[in-house]
Amino acid sequence: MNTKLEPGDVVLALTRSPLADIISFVQNGLSPLSDPTTYTHILMVVDELTMIESHAKVRLTPVSYLNTMRKYKIIRRLSITQDQQEKLVKATKSLIGVNYGYSRLFLQLLDQLFRT
Repeated sequence: MNTKLEPGDVVLALTRSPLADIISFVQNGLSPLSDPTTYTHILMVVDELTMIESHAKVRLTPVSYLNTMRKYKIIRRLSITQDQQEKLVKATKSLIGVNYGYSRLFLQLLDQLFRT
Protein backbone atom coordinates (compact mmCIF):
# COMPACT_ATOMS: atom_id res chain seq x y z
CA MET A 1 0.00 0.00 0.00
CA ASN A 2 1.62 3.24 -1.18
CA THR A 3 -0.89 5.76 0.13
CA LYS A 4 -0.84 6.54 3.83
CA LEU A 5 -4.33 6.02 5.21
CA GLU A 6 -5.92 8.76 7.29
CA PRO A 7 -8.92 8.65 9.66
CA GLY A 8 -12.11 9.13 7.68
CA ASP A 9 -10.72 7.73 4.42
CA VAL A 10 -13.24 5.54 2.63
CA VAL A 11 -11.94 2.39 0.97
CA LEU A 12 -13.86 0.81 -1.91
CA ALA A 13 -12.78 -2.80 -2.32
CA LEU A 14 -13.30 -5.77 -4.60
CA THR A 15 -13.19 -8.75 -2.26
CA ARG A 16 -12.50 -12.43 -2.84
CA SER A 17 -15.60 -14.21 -1.61
CA PRO A 18 -18.80 -15.88 -2.82
CA LEU A 19 -20.77 -12.98 -1.31
CA ALA A 20 -18.71 -10.54 -3.40
CA ASP A 21 -19.61 -12.56 -6.49
CA ILE A 22 -23.30 -12.28 -5.58
CA ILE A 23 -22.96 -8.52 -5.04
CA SER A 24 -21.27 -8.17 -8.43
CA PHE A 25 -24.06 -10.17 -10.03
CA VAL A 26 -26.72 -8.01 -8.38
CA GLN A 27 -24.94 -4.84 -9.47
CA ASN A 28 -24.07 -5.94 -13.00
CA GLY A 29 -26.64 -8.57 -13.89
CA LEU A 30 -26.02 -10.91 -16.77
CA SER A 31 -25.03 -8.20 -19.23
CA PRO A 32 -21.98 -9.12 -21.34
CA LEU A 33 -20.90 -5.49 -20.97
CA SER A 34 -20.81 -5.74 -17.16
CA ASP A 35 -17.77 -4.32 -15.44
CA PRO A 36 -16.18 -7.22 -13.53
CA THR A 37 -14.20 -4.79 -11.38
CA THR A 38 -17.18 -3.24 -9.63
CA TYR A 39 -16.39 -2.64 -5.98
CA THR A 40 -18.25 -4.98 -3.63
CA HIS A 41 -17.26 -3.76 -0.19
CA ILE A 42 -16.72 -0.47 1.62
CA LEU A 43 -14.65 0.27 4.69
CA MET A 44 -13.70 3.41 6.60
CA VAL A 45 -10.32 4.08 8.17
CA VAL A 46 -10.40 4.66 11.93
CA ASP A 47 -6.64 5.03 12.47
CA GLU A 48 -3.40 3.83 10.86
CA LEU A 49 -4.00 0.23 12.00
CA THR A 50 -7.79 -0.11 12.02
CA MET A 51 -10.78 0.18 9.70
CA ILE A 52 -14.49 -0.29 10.27
CA GLU A 53 -16.63 -2.48 8.03
CA SER A 54 -19.89 -4.34 7.95
CA HIS A 55 -20.24 -8.09 7.57
CA ALA A 56 -22.90 -9.74 9.70
CA LYS A 57 -22.40 -6.81 12.05
CA VAL A 58 -20.46 -3.57 11.91
CA ARG A 59 -17.00 -4.33 13.29
CA LEU A 60 -13.39 -3.19 13.51
CA THR A 61 -10.93 -4.78 11.08
CA PRO A 62 -7.14 -4.46 10.76
CA VAL A 63 -5.82 -2.41 7.85
CA SER A 64 -3.85 -5.50 6.80
CA TYR A 65 -7.20 -6.90 5.57
CA LEU A 66 -6.65 -4.80 2.43
CA ASN A 67 -3.90 -7.26 1.44
CA THR A 68 -6.61 -9.89 0.81
CA MET A 69 -8.57 -7.73 -1.65
CA ARG A 70 -8.53 -8.20 -5.42
CA LYS A 71 -8.22 -4.42 -5.63
CA TYR A 72 -9.18 -1.34 -3.69
CA LYS A 73 -9.44 2.40 -4.09
CA ILE A 74 -8.98 5.04 -1.38
CA ILE A 75 -11.39 7.98 -1.35
CA ARG A 76 -10.30 11.00 0.66
CA ARG A 77 -12.03 14.32 1.09
CA LEU A 78 -9.19 16.81 0.82
CA SER A 79 -10.90 19.66 2.62
CA ILE A 80 -11.77 17.74 5.80
CA THR A 81 -10.49 19.20 9.07
CA GLN A 82 -9.05 17.15 11.93
CA ASP A 83 -12.14 17.98 14.00
CA GLN A 84 -14.40 16.69 11.21
CA GLN A 85 -12.28 13.52 10.91
CA GLU A 86 -12.65 12.90 14.65
CA LYS A 87 -16.43 13.44 14.55
CA LEU A 88 -16.79 11.14 11.54
CA VAL A 89 -14.77 8.36 13.18
CA LYS A 90 -16.68 8.74 16.46
CA ALA A 91 -20.06 8.59 14.69
CA THR A 92 -19.02 5.57 12.65
CA LYS A 93 -17.63 3.73 15.68
CA SER A 94 -21.01 4.19 17.37
CA LEU A 95 -22.38 1.73 14.77
CA ILE A 96 -20.15 -1.14 15.94
CA GLY A 97 -22.33 -4.17 16.67
CA VAL A 98 -25.25 -3.04 14.47
CA ASN A 99 -26.55 -5.84 12.20
CA TYR A 100 -25.92 -5.66 8.47
CA GLY A 101 -28.98 -5.79 6.19
CA TYR A 102 -28.41 -8.97 4.17
CA SER A 103 -32.15 -9.22 3.50
CA ARG A 104 -31.97 -6.23 1.15
CA LEU A 105 -29.12 -7.84 -0.79
CA PHE A 106 -31.16 -11.07 -1.06
CA LEU A 107 -34.17 -9.15 -2.38
CA GLN A 108 -31.99 -7.39 -4.95
CA LEU A 109 -30.64 -10.76 -6.06
CA LEU A 110 -34.17 -12.11 -6.52
CA ASP A 111 -35.12 -9.00 -8.46
CA GLN A 112 -32.10 -9.46 -10.73
CA LEU A 113 -32.83 -13.15 -11.29
CA PHE A 114 -36.53 -12.79 -11.99
CA ARG A 115 -36.56 -9.22 -13.32
CA THR A 116 -39.49 -8.26 -11.07
